[in-house]
Amino acid sequence: MHRLAELYVIIKSDTKFVLLDEPFTHISPVQIETIQSVIGEERPRKGFLITDHLFKRIQESCNRVYLLSNGKTHTVENDGDLKKLGYIMS
Repeated sequence: MHRLAELYVIIKSDTKFVLLDEPFTHISPVQIETIQSVIGEERPRKGFLITDHLFKRIQESCNRVYLLSNGKTHTVENDGDLKKLGYIMS
């Protein structure tokens, strides 16, 4: 519950940009949906940079997705790109 409250305060803060490091990790699916909803409310007013290993949640929450691999940044459009880059298996 503390983590959810912390994320809410950070996302709703009076800033133009928010950096979230693994906001979906170790959170229940219901809480993840709440976080995604709050991010969606704030997206018109601020930018977000979100890092997380739960790539499905990232794809649902972001309009652009990048994968950092071997010191390079790769644009990810779909799961096929993640497979080509060796991030997920077939």
